Amino acid sequence: MATFSKEIKSNRLLQSKRYTRATADSQEAFTQVIDLGVGEIYSQTNLIPTASIPYSSSAQNGLIVKGTDGTTDIAIYYYRLRLTPDDQGNQTYFALSSPATNTDPQTVQTNQLTNWLSNKYVSPSFAATSNAETQLPAPVGYTVVLSTSTGTGNTISPNDYQFDYKSGVVQFVGTAPGGNIYLTGYRYIGRTLQDDSTLGISGSFSGSFQGTITSTDIELTGSFNHTGSYSHIGDTTHTGNTDRTGTLIQDGNLTLTGSLNHTGSYSQIGNATLTGNTNRTGILIQDGNLTVTGSLLHTGSLNQIGGTTLTGNTGRVGTLTQDGNLILTGSLLHTGSYNQIGDTTLTGNTDRTGTLTQNGNLTLTGSFNHSGSQSHLGDTIHTGSIYLTGSIDVVGPVISNGINVVDNAIAMAIALG
Repeated sequence: MATFSKEIKSNRLLQSKRYTRATADSQEAFTQVIDLGVGEIYSQTNLIPTASIPYSSSAQNGLIVKGTDGTTDIAIYYYRLRLTPDDQGNQTYFALSSPATNTDPQTVQTNQLTNWLSNKYVSPSFAATSNAETQLPAPVGYTVVLSTSTGTGNTISPNDYQFDYKSGVVQFVGTAPGGNIYLTGYRYIGRTLQDDSTLGISGSFSGSFQGTITSTDIELTGSFNHTGSYSHIGDTTHTGNTDRTGTLIQDGNLTLTGSLNHTGSYSQIGNATLTGNTNRTGILIQDGNLTVTGSLLHTGSLNQIGGTTLTGNTGRVGTLTQDGNLILTGSLLHTGSYNQIGDTTLTGNTDRTGTLTQNGNLTLTGSFNHSGSQSHLGDTIHTGSIYLTGSIDVVGPVISNGINVVDNAIAMAIALG
């Protein structure tokens, strides 16, 4: 019978092989043998500074290290943190955020400080000689330092202990020094693969993203640049500038504060409130109330089901279908066909080119310039100048306070008025 060997098993696992027997290493099967969760894998190691590491003294305890991008919080510095010994006398010490007299070594404490950085993340030119207390002008590194006092000096030789950088556990090779033991080092506080998941993401997100997003309720603060498809079920609240290219499907209320630049199709189910300038190119389908404050520039077809309130200048090119009341404050420039079911209130100058079909009451305040056919079913109240070119079919009274300039059938409208 073969004898179990810890050394052989460890070696096999590091080779991604199973361990079934102590002999015949070459005959073992390759498989997945190391279990790593997404929360254990750092995803921003590219932002960890490899040189010019900033802190090395007591005055800098608790300070945050920014990533190489200059904005991301990537590490935190601890200077001479008191370690907590185990309560079994095993010469083992733990890095806890609130140090205690001792602790149970068989229980993972909720305040255990993990994810310490080592010198694998510094430049190889000084990785072997630097540590977290290196005095300038020598380069500072990430290797932890153990000491027996809170003052300078009194460091413990690294040959006397082993430190687990992942779990924050110190194990002395022999007998530990008497009294308190202190640790100096850097902890990684950047993102992990778990933080980077786009399905069920929680917390904050910073950086760039390109691809497909599927999410529930989302709140964004800052600029949002997205290329690709975007499918969202739930409410969206966004503060900042938004640049979008591709298909956007929004099922839920949408609140945007800031400019919106979107190229591609846009399907919105629910109320939409937009504050800021809006530039749109492509198909827009809106099922719900639409409130826009600021200029709206849209090229392509627009289908709106629900009330619409627009404050600011509106420029439109393409087909507009509106099923619901429409309130416009500001100038309206529209080229293309326009189908409106519901009441319309326009305040400001209106320039229209193309077919206009209005089913409902129409109230106009300001000048109205229209080229093309117009079909209107309902009452019309107009204050200001009217310039019309093309055929007009009107069913209902027309009340106009202004100048009527016509080319074709406006006489019928005046007669009905």
